[in-house]
This record gives sequence, structure tokens and C-alpha cells, in this order.
Amino acid sequence: MADFSGAVFFVDLSAVKDRAQVVGAIASAIGIDLQVADPEGALFSYLRPRKALIVLDSCEHLIDETTEIIDCILQRAPDIYMLATSREALQTADERAFRLHPLDCPPEQPTQTAAQVISHAAVQLFVERVSARGSEFLLRDEEASIVAEICRQLDGIPLAIELAAGRAAIFGLKDTAARLGSRLDLLKFGRRTATPRHQTLRATLDWSHDHLSELERILLRRIAIFVGHFTPESALAVAEEGDWTSAKSRAH
Repeated sequence: MADFSGAVFFVDLSAVKDRAQVVGAIASAIGIDLQVADPEGALFSYLRPRKALIVLDSCEHLIDETTEIIDCILQRAPDIYMLATSREALQTADERAFRLHPLDCPPEQPTQTAAQVISHAAVQLFVERVSARGSEFLLRDEEASIVAEICRQLDGIPLAIELAAGRAAIFGLKDTAARLGSRLDLLKFGRRTATPRHQTLRATLDWSHDHLSELERILLRRIAIFVGHFTPESALAVAEEGDWTSAKSRAH
């Protein structure tokens, strides 16, 4: 593990809309003013002699622009390390991709003890986030199945689990589990101090949907009929139903 001596910078790209703003966001995070004729050149020159880790969060909506800037930085500044979060790989020459999967959930069983379910990462996060709300939550055997079911219904998605835990800390486990059928409460329930797109599930979904192309939105609407897992073959069959040529023409 490289020692950056505190030189670690976080760059939120979720609200960034073009290449120039990517450069500006990086510059702002590392604390430099780019009021010059060549902002990119000034950024690369500033970084060249330095050693640091730059974390770029949410690159997928500007994947091409972000990849080009990362590639330029790595070529010109050999001691700069880049960590990018994205739903698709950047595909740079020296990229090392690490895929984050949903958290492990307890299997569906008629009876489970607290010791059994707490061994799963999704339950550990749920318990941790409930306790963080100041309720000193201690998972008991009689509650184990409820928590396991909550985590399974939320597919092990960390943000959804955290939001559900926040509700459980206030309204209790049974109330939270009962309202997960529609998930409407989780869509609007969240933390005010989080970044805007992480405050609620609705905000997260809206952010993702807003960055889809019209053709991608058509595909999303068509495959939205599936519940749970589905095969690529099934998705293709549904996506190609109807007048696909007209749909593509309208999208373009």
C-alpha cells in the first residue's frame, strides 16, 4: 500500500456535465486555482512532481471524458494514483478493475438465530447502522428472521439497507419489514447530510435515469417487467419486441 502522507483527495463527479468541469472538479478538490488559458495543462503540471491518491466518484455518465483525463494524468504524473468508481470499466492500459457485488444475505430458512444471520455482511451493515442511530441495537434470536428478510428483500444493496436501518431505528423492525412490500417509504426516507443523490433511493434512481440516453430508457422500460433474476436471452427477447426500428429512430 502506497503512503500518500495525507495527500488523498475525493472528487464527486455526480453533478459534473462535461470535460472542463471534470478538470475543474479535480482542481477544486486538490486546492488549486485554474484561472488560466490552459486549465488541463496547468493541472497536469501541478500534479507531475507530486505523490497523491485521487478518488473520482461516479464516472459512468462521463466515462469517455473521465478516462481521457485519467490517462493524461497517469502519463504525465507517475506518482499520482487514481481510484475511480463507475458502473463500467474505464478500459485504460493499466486499469485494475474490482467489481463490487451486493452484500451477502442470509438464505431463506424457517428459523434462524442471531448468531447465524449476523455472519452475513448485509445483516452486519444493518445492525451497525441501526446502532449508529443511538438505539444501542442488539440483535436477538426472535428478531433474526425479520432482519434477514429485510436484507433479502433489499437484495443486499448497501444504500437500501442503510435507509431501512434508519427507519427501523425510529419505527421498529416489524413496521419496517411490513412496509418493504412497496418500498415506497424507502424511496423517500434518508439522511439529510448525505450527498443529494444518496439522500433517498428515489434521488439515486432519478440521478441514474436522468443520465440514460433515450434509447437506454426505452430498453429499461421494456425489461422492467422482470421480477428478480433474468437471463440475457430473456432480456433481448423482451427488448426487441414491438417496433424496435421506430423506437431507435425516435431515440436518435
